[in-house]
Amino acid sequence: MKNTWTKYQRLALDASCIGFASRGADSYPYFCTPVGARILGWAGVDGIHFCFVRGFGETVFAVSPMAEPGDYVHPVAATFADFLRLLLACGDTAALEQARLWDEARFDAFLRENPPSSEARAVLGAIADGLGLSPMPQPFVYLRTLQAGFDPGRIRYSEDCELLGPEPAAPEPPWRVSFEGSFWGHKKGARAGREIPLGIHFNWCGRHWLVPAVYACGAGLVVDLCAEVPREHIRAFVDRWNLRADSAAEDFSDEEQMTLDAENPLNVCAELQLSLNGRTLSASHGCSLAWNPLPLGVDQTEARYVIDHYGLDSASGWVISRTCFPWAAKRRPPMRSLRLTLRQGPVSRPGPHFHAAPGDKVVFIRPATGERHTLTVHECENQVMDARYFGGKDREYPTHFTTVTYTLSPELPDGVLRIEDCARSDHPRRRAENCSRAENCSRAAGEPEAVEDVCAVAIIGGADGPTAILLPDGGSERLHAACSALHFSPVGDVEWRMVFSEKSGGDITVTLWET
Repeated sequence: MKNTWTKYQRLALDASCIGFASRGADSYPYFCTPVGARILGWAGVDGIHFCFVRGFGETVFAVSPMAEPGDYVHPVAATFADFLRLLLACGDTAALEQARLWDEARFDAFLRENPPSSEARAVLGAIADGLGLSPMPQPFVYLRTLQAGFDPGRIRYSEDCELLGPEPAAPEPPWRVSFEGSFWGHKKGARAGREIPLGIHFNWCGRHWLVPAVYACGAGLVVDLCAEVPREHIRAFVDRWNLRADSAAEDFSDEEQMTLDAENPLNVCAELQLSLNGRTLSASHGCSLAWNPLPLGVDQTEARYVIDHYGLDSASGWVISRTCFPWAAKRRPPMRSLRLTLRQGPVSRPGPHFHAAPGDKVVFIRPATGERHTLTVHECENQVMDARYFGGKDREYPTHFTTVTYTLSPELPDGVLRIEDCARSDHPRRRAENCSRAENCSRAAGEPEAVEDVCAVAIIGGADGPTAILLPDGGSERLHAACSALHFSPVGDVEWRMVFSEKSGGDITVTLWET
């Protein structure tokens, strides 16, 4: 009932997380929006929207601008109350809009693989409680029955619909890989390499990997490497962090960003080394992209092109890297053996916080081993960096920072632990003498500007490593150092954060070719 629509509006819900966003006065129709339509909400992807149409009573229609001509509009509910009940059953408008393209098995699989996020469950709960509605039983049967009895010829479009419809999709370009190119294009005049299909599968670090092919180019070898990511791992990650298509780094603290990067199943870090005929080839450059099977409204044109070419399962996630290895000699050698070595890059995770004063001891646990360690503070000192290092005459940069020196017992391997300031550096600010009235400055003199961040970098000890401190018993410990963020005024007390960077797996060497 349209009365249900009025009651729904009074709930004032942000339903973008279930694919039913309101744009208010910005709800402009598309070329294929029916004549007499009243737009109700937007899916947030491909221009898909939902509407009433004058002359069709309470029926709710889905409008899909990317559909084939003549197939733009389909009914999805006989009443708005039914539309909401379908949402309660399916969790998102994506299932309602796409049901016309699926059989019941695929529809049910989509619902299983895409359960509502915690935010979506909260919105759906508010709809059910606020309007006294229950989920629609057998939603697929309902949708198919409704659509089977509908004559699409009854929908009236504007005279410009055919003229303004989407242009026919351009044919896909021929598949080509060059040494100078990437997934997104090639340098002008770059010659395509010769594809050598391999289809090498292996398991490493809890993932299934595939080397589908290498490419012999004039300047070297190009290796495509694919890592499969189970869909359920991506779904669990998205739900745990309540991620949406418009989520941004600014929505999370520094520590949350670090943890998010560490937990992201599509964040795959592997260093590659190639051995050709027993001779090592080092990578010169590369690129990567990811295929996310979840419907988050992100353009994945290039990723789709790659997974289609290699026949990868689009129901899974994929991280695909392309790495270029220059030839070790001027001439291209014959390929008798080819081996690929993968080394996992360290993953950083935040650790405990502490405040430092000379003589303080901080006991902590190394997460990877469970071993107890003690950090002993030796010195804390306020310092001032020479402003000439920054250059630039129109801005003033922060120069005050604090250094802390410390030892570890027992010692940790290099790179496992770093100490950093929990606070961020102050932003540079415009100098007063460079902000005249004639310049019509948008900011007052001395007000911070959102330009590039600055940081302090200090080296304590020589080029050979940290300084050695001689202890009374004749032993020695390595002295480590850390620098705080930069500020315009001295900071009395710094809150420090431990960050652990460790690998979770060993290296692996895979034979790609042997004659």
